[in-house]
Amino acid sequence: HFHNYIRGGLSSRAFQLKDDAVARSALENYNAYLAANTFMMIYAYVEEFLYLRSQPLEEVVQRKPRDYSITRYRPILDHLGVSHTLPSWQFLVTARAIRHCLLHANGRVSHMTQYRSVVTDTVSQFKGELDIQHDRLRMNTEFVARMAVEVREFRTVVEQALARYEQQPEG
Repeated sequence: HFHNYIRGGLSSRAFQLKDDAVARSALENYNAYLAANTFMMIYAYVEEFLYLRSQPLEEVVQRKPRDYSITRYRPILDHLGVSHTLPSWQFLVTARAIRHCLLHANGRVSHMTQYRSVVTDTVSQFKGELDIQHDRLRMNTEFVARMAVEVREFRTVVEQALARYEQQPEG
């Protein structure tokens, strides 16, 4: 409801703000900004989920050193028996390039030194959900919904693997 209120407020003042480039840009790009920010919040949830779930295993298995993406948790997922070929995990590994572009390059694909080809390949793979306009990565709510589904599936698999691990006898 909040976003509808903001959209309505911007729309009702659109004529008054027609000469204000910042306001016009905000109105024209609001949905894309909302989608990108929601994507980032979901991704942050995944990072926190992996961090918290890996803590009890810290003495048994170490995360990958000097790896600052979610792939640092691969050794822990291996230890739990979660496959690297799991479709939801593969999606999340690909999504890290989208996150990286939004966060570190402000969505500008040409500023990507790392993951540029992953970003452009992902945009091609998810036509209609992702695109590049004026060198900027843009997404719509369908991609955000896809992200939410993939996260839910991944979380379920990890929680089930943790439950099995915790039921194993020690030794």
